[in-house]
Amino acid sequence: MTGLYRAFIQDVMTLALRPGDWSPFLYYADDDADPPFLSEFRSRCPVVRQQGEDLGARMYRAAGDCFALGYRRVSIIGTDCLELTAADLIQAFAGLERTEYCVGPSADGGYYLIGMSVLRPEPFADIDWGTETVLTKTLEKVRQIEHNVSLLSEKEDIDTIAALLKLRGRVLAGGVDAAYTAQFIREHQQSLPDA
Repeated sequence: MTGLYRAFIQDVMTLALRPGDWSPFLYYADDDADPPFLSEFRSRCPVVRQQGEDLGARMYRAAGDCFALGYRRVSIIGTDCLELTAADLIQAFAGLERTEYCVGPSADGGYYLIGMSVLRPEPFADIDWGTETVLTKTLEKVRQIEHNVSLLSEKEDIDTIAALLKLRGRVLAGGVDAAYTAQFIREHQQSLPDA
């Protein structure tokens, strides 16, 4: 499914690279020190290999890098939520003018976006990543450090075969604005798993 993940990245980066009041960075996790297909983004934004023992540590490190560069608000988005729109990004950054954190909940109990105007390690530590408790535990940790959080609308990310099949149906019906993923699914729909 490497081709599908590549299509996800291309679609999310197409969104992130649209003109807006933000500066995108692409952080990747890969055993390959320099995945060749990422070269198409290098002239348009920094491309950085993730560092850290787990997802929380990698996100915390990436956010820290951005704050160290002088950014006042940082939002981290996943590459597996193809329902994300530019309006969601605008709303997330606007929310960070009023609250310290902004989270976009995913239907599976995780989140597709976490934004912050302050950097604290607690929301990224001791989380059972990949489980249905990620969102709940993250919100608990934000509240324990007495920070406020705003929420975006719930969206579906693609973490399961069921979610992929639902996405395939929406793509084939023309209901997803994700050109690379749509092309991949149309070209490979016979090889995708069945329900």
